[in-house]
Amino acid sequence: MSPDARPLLAPRARLREDRQTGRTLLLYPEAGLALNLTAAATLRLCDGERTLSQIAALLAERFGRETGEVAAEITPFLDQLVSRGLVREAAP
Repeated sequence: MSPDARPLLAPRARLREDRQTGRTLLLYPEAGLALNLTAAATLRLCDGERTLSQIAALLAERFGRETGEVAAEITPFLDQLVSRGLVREAAP
């Protein structure tokens, strides 16, 4: 995914809070994934409006890290979700 891509959850995927654990889950028809804090924060920002670069900058500010480090971590995560059909790039 390029830095200018605007990631968006795919229509078949949704975020939900687990009532018992309070963890954020990424749900999709075949199963679901329990997300860590960073993954959940990343996907909450994937609204199709923000670019990957903007998401990395917001997360870097929130977690007190360098933008480049955050981008290097979230890009492969989002690429993996794209390959699974759970995240897509918003149309321009």
